[in-house]
Amino acid sequence: MSSDVLLSPTPFLFEGRVFVCAAIRTDQGSYKPVVMTGGPHGVTRLAIDAEGSGSQAEALRSAEQFAVRWTREQVHDKQVAE
Repeated sequence: MSSDVLLSPTPFLFEGRVFVCAAIRTDQGSYKPVVMTGGPHGVTRLAIDAEGSGSQAEALRSAEQFAVRWTREQVHDKQVAE
């Protein structure tokens, strides 16, 4: 069973939005990226569909890249809705 202990939670700011990027160690010994962001209803853990990384640093980079993609998708969705 994997542990949900966040390793190296790191603030990440992109386009005015604050994220916390971290990693979780899996049972297989890899590291899964984790991204959380705040909103009007509190902190939300964003769903990342990513394979485990070989190192904690790789998982943190993946989390930051996901935060960038997620933000851009939110902006795009908002522009399409207007």
